[in-house]
Amino acid sequence: MAIGERIHFFRTMRGMTQKYLDMLPDIRAFFESEEGKREFEEWKAEREKIIAEKKYEEDKKK
Repeated sequence: MAIGERIHFFRTMRGMTQKYLDMLPDIRAFFESEEGKREFEEWKAEREKIIAEKKYEEDKKK
């Protein structure tokens, strides 16, 4: 994923404004780190699982 997409994800997940995010030291280093990438990928996988389950339930109703 692009770094901008990961930054947007964490910012909205934690309810941060762009101004507040800018105040944090070394924030870009975190998003480029393996920890930041891993957290984003875990969240993305969980989101995709939920979407798949909802789609399965909708198809089951038909």
